Amino acid sequence: MPMLPPIGSPARKRASIFIETTPNGKNYFYHFWLNAKSGENEWQPIFIPWMVAEDEYSEEPPPNWKLTRELEALRRSLSHERQKIDGRDVTKAQMYWRELEMANQGWNEDKFSSEYPSDDEECFLLRTKSLFKEHMRYLQKTVREAEQNVSAEFAKRRIDINPGVNVVRGELKFDPGPGPFDEWKPKLFVPQFQAAKDGRLAVWSPPQVAHAYCIGIDTAEGLNRDASVGWVLDVTAGKQVAEWYSKLTEPEPFADAMVALGYWYNTATLYPEVNSIGRSVMKRMKRVWLYPRIGLEEKWDEPGLKVGKFGLMTNADLKEEMVLKMLWFVRERYIAIASHRTLSEISTFEDDDGSYEASKGAHDDCVIAMGLACMVVHQTPRLYSSMTRKRHEDIPSAYDLGLSKTPDAPPPLAVTVTADDPWRDAPPEIRKILDAHRANAALIPSSPIRG
Repeated sequence: MPMLPPIGSPARKRASIFIETTPNGKNYFYHFWLNAKSGENEWQPIFIPWMVAEDEYSEEPPPNWKLTRELEALRRSLSHERQKIDGRDVTKAQMYWRELEMANQGWNEDKFSSEYPSDDEECFLLRTKSLFKEHMRYLQKTVREAEQNVSAEFAKRRIDINPGVNVVRGELKFDPGPGPFDEWKPKLFVPQFQAAKDGRLAVWSPPQVAHAYCIGIDTAEGLNRDASVGWVLDVTAGKQVAEWYSKLTEPEPFADAMVALGYWYNTATLYPEVNSIGRSVMKRMKRVWLYPRIGLEEKWDEPGLKVGKFGLMTNADLKEEMVLKMLWFVRERYIAIASHRTLSEISTFEDDDGSYEASKGAHDDCVIAMGLACMVVHQTPRLYSSMTRKRHEDIPSAYDLGLSKTPDAPPPLAVTVTADDPWRDAPPEIRKILDAHRANAALIPSSPIRG
């Protein structure tokens, strides 16, 4: 670099340097690459996935070779990435070459992805020290699925968008909040979404009727040092649907934006971190805008549950609890993410001697906001009961993994109500709730481990 002409000079613009490398974990080159993608240095990032070199990486399969269900799902996912570049699908011959190459080299999925990555995130994920390293392939899959389903999600609200769009960006427009010396009177808050190419709000699914939402809110601790994030979780569907992200927002405008986002998503439950200037955000949401649903920090003692303060003060103990809740949601496949930024931050989120944070040079604002969303779901019965009825991916049992020779007992086929039912004379509304609980219980298979 010192041999190049000065930056900005005509000679510099005529100079060229190329760096080509196989990624080797989230090291210096990873952060160098991210800075190039975000325009923070003068380098131009170029990523070429293996699927576009069809003339080199393709082998005609024998007539009896068929794609398994898993390989077909992978082919569709890889086709989604290839279409961004040349508009073509990954062929069966390419999938056969992939399986043949792995068999010949004795590689597993991770080793293949390091040598032949399909996107510029996958190639960095493999040597991560992340707490979530065992679940990165699942999270990457949910991100691709969210991108593929954007058009269908907007169609549910009868909103037409351009086909092939991976995310819709924009801003929420609303009447501005009061200044420090203005008289304030409560008024109807009706935000309107306006698409914008560089909008701070990324949307994969707009608000759906009868869906419950919550928003984890992480406030930046200083301008341009880290980011303010609003992480929107569709509790009914168990997936991330939107992400508000900005590095240049003061507490008051950020609070206004989060209130707008909450009202847009069916008056979602907001859960802000109140460390540092997060207190200003929480107070403005509650005192100025009178927002009706803000999560409380719960506290337990021997007599029972005590009502806590609004928001969450993430000290060491509560942060560890939040991280473990989030890890459990991911491990049990109760939650799916949609954001590449969140995926990237998760891959560098580590346990450094009990300090849960991003590795040196990385960020964790989206991860913390995601954790706050998981916390408010876990401590809110209305939300928790809505979310834990479904999984995004089947969890293999001990029988499936070959650890046990006895499969789980099948669930009962029906709920039986006997004549000596102690609730038979209960009011209809109570019976309705009880029957719903019994119906849900009947769907849970018997397991000596999970009870």
